Amino acid sequence: MDAKDFPVGHKFRLISHYTHCDGLVLAPTITKLYLFNPATREAITLPDGHGHSHTAGLGLDPGTGRYKVVRSFYRSPSMDPPVSMGMEVLTVGEPGARWRETAVDPPHPITRWRTALAVNGGYLFWYMDRRRYPDDAPRGLLRFSLRDEAFAVTRLPESMDPTLDENVLPDVLHGELCVVQALPDKAGVLIWTMSSSSMDNDDVHLDDGPWELRYCICVNALCHPLGVLPDGGGILLWANRSVHRYDFSARKLAGVVCNLDRIRYQGGRPARWKSVVDFTLMPYTESLVRITAA
Repeated sequence: MDAKDFPVGHKFRLISHYTHCDGLVLAPTITKLYLFNPATREAITLPDGHGHSHTAGLGLDPGTGRYKVVRSFYRSPSMDPPVSMGMEVLTVGEPGARWRETAVDPPHPITRWRTALAVNGGYLFWYMDRRRYPDDAPRGLLRFSLRDEAFAVTRLPESMDPTLDENVLPDVLHGELCVVQALPDKAGVLIWTMSSSSMDNDDVHLDDGPWELRYCICVNALCHPLGVLPDGGGILLWANRSVHRYDFSARKLAGVVCNLDRIRYQGGRPARWKSVVDFTLMPYTESLVRITAA
């Protein structure tokens, strides 16, 4: 999409990581939240909520079949502990849709500018801010049910070394929640996953997982897993400005698939983009889901 596809008069400032669900894309910025569908070229600016948006997320409520955008905010201008945060929800496509606060506030502080991870089953996950609030954030991920609009905590795998928590990255792989952990001395990367069937099964207690150690990859830095290739061909990994293919059988990187800073743009790359220093990369499947009410 091009900037002209967005509402007239709106300028982007600082942009957080995009997120998507069934073809809808949420673009959180320091001033506004934008929701768009590249396939239908619909784009809207979401209404302002309470204060400045701290972090946001997008997902599907399996109970109603409606898409919801959530945003957190500080109830106090002070970020000193104890911190008080609120959460608002907007249902996409409702006539006159407005933000409404959840019945219960987030029980633990969320890391700033970390867009929520949306997974199959109607859940959003955030990494809690243990660095800023070590006494108020347990070792795990804050979980939000889009069906019940209730919060809980999913703990990290018990066998994951807690001394390496600074090198842990929550992510989503083929719709499933995962955490990526870099081992010390550049010895490799472990990828733990939680299956979608666990999310759909009400009898499974999501507070403790269940986690499965799925992959052990011989790379020397933390990276984002983008997707497992068919027929055991390996896995695509994104780190910094490059996408790499990792070969499972050879247990090593098999080459660079794409250098993001060398992407060619339709119509040429605008001169003002020469200083682009950051990218958001994510798997995406087009859909014809409407944003506005029919």
